[in-house]
Amino acid sequence: MGFIRKVFMILTISLFFTAGICSIPLLNDNAGKWMVSGNSVWLLITAIILALIVEIAIFCCSAPARRVPINYICLATFVICESILVAFACASVA
Repeated sequence: MGFIRKVFMILTISLFFTAGICSIPLLNDNAGKWMVSGNSVWLLITAIILALIVEIAIFCCSAPARRVPINYICLATFVICESILVAFACASVA
């Protein structure tokens, strides 16, 4: 029961973080306009590249991904990058 509780807690935190990041361009017009304008392309490209680096590192090097502090750092980095990408999608739709 402890494992399932831990997995759902990590999932809940990730979803709440993503929802919080996505609410920034939806609630703040200046942030939404900045994300849609061409000035924020560097953030979008950085998030894409960093997410791909983390994914490739986890797939290619499975030993570090199984150690406790490193896998949480990789997960947090991936969640932050994907939250930024979803926020860009929300900003372009809104």
